[in-house]
Amino acid sequence: MICAASKKDYYFSERIRRRMERIPSHRLTVVEAPSGFGKTTAVREYLSALSDGARVVWRTIGEENRLGEWEVLCRVVGEADPQCGNELGALAVPWDDECLPRMEAALAAMRHDGEVYLVVDNYQFVRSRIPERYLRAFYGALPEGVHLILVTQLVNPVPRAIVVDAQVNHIRREHLDFDTADIAAYYGQLGLRLTGEQAEGIRRLTGGWAAGVYLTALAYSEAGTLQAANDVGALIRATVWNKLSGADRLFLLRLCNFGSFDLETARFLNETDWIDENILDMLERNGFVWHDMGERRYYVHSILQLYVKKEFDACSGAFRERVLRLTAQWHEKQGDNFLALRYYALIGDFRAALSLPLATSDFSSNASAENRKLLLSVLDRCPPEIRAEFPRAMIVFAFALFIYNETERVVALAREVERNVAASAMSDEEKRRLTGEIVFLTAFLAHNDFAAMAAGYKRAVELMGGPTSIIDMKGPWTFGAPSILYMFYRSAAECDVQILEKNLPYYLAAARGHGAGADVVMRGELQFNRGDFEVAEITAHRAAYAAREAQQLNVELCAHFLLAQIALAIGDAAEYRSAVGALREKARASKSAVHLNMLGLCEGFLGAECDVGKVPGWLAEGDVASRVRFMTRPYANVVYAKSLLDAKKYARLAGIGAELEKAAAFYPNAMARIYTGLHVAAAHEALGAAEEAERALRGALDIALPDGVILPLAQNFGALSPILKRLLVRGFLNAAALKRISALAKSWSQNLQRVRASLLGAAALLSEREREVAGLVGRGLTNGEIARQMHVSVATVKSFLARAFRKTGVASRAELAAWLLRWEN
Repeated sequence: MICAASKKDYYFSERIRRRMERIPSHRLTVVEAPSGFGKTTAVREYLSALSDGARVVWRTIGEENRLGEWEVLCRVVGEADPQCGNELGALAVPWDDECLPRMEAALAAMRHDGEVYLVVDNYQFVRSRIPERYLRAFYGALPEGVHLILVTQLVNPVPRAIVVDAQVNHIRREHLDFDTADIAAYYGQLGLRLTGEQAEGIRRLTGGWAAGVYLTALAYSEAGTLQAANDVGALIRATVWNKLSGADRLFLLRLCNFGSFDLETARFLNETDWIDENILDMLERNGFVWHDMGERRYYVHSILQLYVKKEFDACSGAFRERVLRLTAQWHEKQGDNFLALRYYALIGDFRAALSLPLATSDFSSNASAENRKLLLSVLDRCPPEIRAEFPRAMIVFAFALFIYNETERVVALAREVERNVAASAMSDEEKRRLTGEIVFLTAFLAHNDFAAMAAGYKRAVELMGGPTSIIDMKGPWTFGAPSILYMFYRSAAECDVQILEKNLPYYLAAARGHGAGADVVMRGELQFNRGDFEVAEITAHRAAYAAREAQQLNVELCAHFLLAQIALAIGDAAEYRSAVGALREKARASKSAVHLNMLGLCEGFLGAECDVGKVPGWLAEGDVASRVRFMTRPYANVVYAKSLLDAKKYARLAGIGAELEKAAAFYPNAMARIYTGLHVAAAHEALGAAEEAERALRGALDIALPDGVILPLAQNFGALSPILKRLLVRGFLNAAALKRISALAKSWSQNLQRVRASLLGAAALLSEREREVAGLVGRGLTNGEIARQMHVSVATVKSFLARAFRKTGVASRAELAAWLLRWEN
């Protein structure tokens, strides 16, 4: 452990010396202990003693940090190598698993001269942690000579699987603790003599806590008495706070809500144009404040900051209100409206809070439990008469409530705004305008009945006299869903498509073209799911063009996703590569979490439902709620359910089937209901529960067959065929429908395997034994001859051939031989 009586006087135990000496031999070092154990000082002093050739990049994270873990890592690398930092920053981490090899390649090529140490201090304050496998890949890919050091508290620990990795240098509390011998040696270094009994007493009082040992040493040297370290406040008060001048204390009190600050912040909060030299000297001398001269920023130790906050709480109400107001005004000046909102709410200044230039994008791009709580708190505590003064702000808040699925509160707040607008003294024109904004907002509550929604949009335009000015139209029109048909197909597919085609213009007029092309995508999706692939392809290209011309990326991604699926259906590998390439390129270029999660849904569907590619880990694990908005969860559930089916986790799928069906029926989403029904049916069938399987599949057929939506059945025909045949016998399915499903299933399977073969090649597509059989077929051998040569039965040969036919999409022995010859040559 390390401890200091002043900034120049430190003590290192042998334990911490040995652990620190391991830093240069590890790519990752994690220093993890509670506040006050000297973590930062230990690392800083160790690195400062290294040879002049070593470079240290140090980034300290403050409590007010709004950066995610990935952004922090990119920035610390960027300070060492800007090009590498930029390359990492351009990656869609952690939303896209395919970024892993690109991340590793960028880090492996990182330029550096000599040893480089990348330090992230106060790592507990990073937000939105990346998946464990990304962090593992990150430090594993660092080039030789580059070392990452994470200094953190246990309130937000580094994943245990990381710190127990043998390749990671993990420095823990027990390495930083003071034992009796350390205490005696440290006091001796300070010129203070202790008996063994006194040293043991200090150890018991402090528990080996470095800050406690430090503070008791200060108290002992000044007063000749030992104070209990469990009374941290008393120690800080006696050894630090009481030694400060009144001006020093006032300075720190005004900045108590900042874990770090620069002089501009300090001047603003202290309402002065200059900072007294005595205060700057105090900051330099104080053992609980660190001055990063490179960043020109002061960092306050959490122990001192917590104590100052307690002193602040004991100050007069007028002083506290003034400081909190200044804190809010500072964040407002910096453009951080959420932090400004929080501090204005703390002092109950709701006029100032509602005067902030908050936009719907502030809520949609920062959706979190924390911000939901802030939103509800402001609405609950703000007096009605003040809410009445800010109708535009209340409409923005109402849209935020919609994002958080607070439907009842949206309705109540919208009605309140309507009453307040009607009773206000504003002009009739402004009243109509705001009433139109309310009508536009409440139209969303009719989701996903687009006819009802459109009636609201039409009326909104009439009242507003033009498009809305409050709702941010840059957001994703589908709320992150990759399918328009999924969103608005409720019960009668053709009717629902016509409703969107007829009524979308009302929304486009109200929203300045937001969502252009969505009706064309939905038409193409219906054609596709009915098996009309040629017509669907024409429609999909038209949709992609319309969306691109209107700069509607969200809708354009839906169109490219549809083109990728069509390419599979017609066996066009080149078109599939083109569509998926465009989908990935555009989603990644947007760097939007919504679009990147949307890409994950597309790739998940292609991987699970179409057997092309891999399902992203978060989807396969059912991590839906943290990634997609509530309107889109049933679509994510479809991918999750098929992943369970492919993994043969039949009991789990059957067990959650009712919940999945309930979620799909909420709006309702007919496509989700169809897929969920057939997936659950397949799970029950695999478990031998025939009756439950038939019941689930009948529910899906009741929706799909009247609308001709048979592709989902064809895609899963292998698992559903026994159930379909039983339903045919029992009269729940006619022979013509089964014949059409079977024919489409055969076509789908053959063309899908043709694309897979083109993408993967023979070696990846066929097993070793299947390739051997195909090769012997090409040499003209009969099944019997092949069986004798391979020392298997004829039945086994036939089984190998059947699987090879299915995987390659061929229909005869001659075609199989020709297919293999093409790949081998």
